[in-house]
Amino acid sequence: MKQEIMYALRGITNILAIAAALYLLPRFIRVLRFLYKRISLYIRLKIHCARNGYALRPAHPLWCFGTKNGSVCDFIVDGGDIVYTVKLWNTLGIKEELTFTEDGMYSSRIHTRPPARIWSVIWYSKETERTPIPDYGIHLLSGRKTVPVLLINPAPFELNCPYGKNSYLPGSSGLVSGMHVYSLHAFLTCALEAKSAGASHADA
Repeated sequence: MKQEIMYALRGITNILAIAAALYLLPRFIRVLRFLYKRISLYIRLKIHCARNGYALRPAHPLWCFGTKNGSVCDFIVDGGDIVYTVKLWNTLGIKEELTFTEDGMYSSRIHTRPPARIWSVIWYSKETERTPIPDYGIHLLSGRKTVPVLLINPAPFELNCPYGKNSYLPGSSGLVSGMHVYSLHAFLTCALEAKSAGASHADA
């Protein structure tokens, strides 16, 4: 009898352990994805700045791991004639839809699979409440042409961003709370194009 109880308890413990692992697995994958994307961001930024003559200036020791919950700009990219002050914004999952609105709010819709139907290919949507975009206090540098940037990394599956009359820059998705919204690829491409264009005009 005692042995049967022990077997039953062991079985229940195994089931609970498997259930806990399945519950935590998506969160673990998100953490790994975040770390991978930010290490890639660090490497790509360093290479890009070195190749194109930009100075990369971190604003704090863990600058490349900044999140939307931070209170200040994370790093500065100084190209001499133009300075980018950058705040990093993180998204949760690969299937996240991030929406910024003109009234300074944001919300996200996460498309995921319910645990009870893990074998299904059907996705469902879970939308968060609209929340005010934090005030990061990104100030323009006096006497310099500066561009405040909200850099989305990891990038969401879909980004909805309002366009303003003066919001457009090459590769920018729009203007949010005075900041130009970029993915990492768009930001690097825009900076590279700006540098190349400046060099071409100088040569001419």
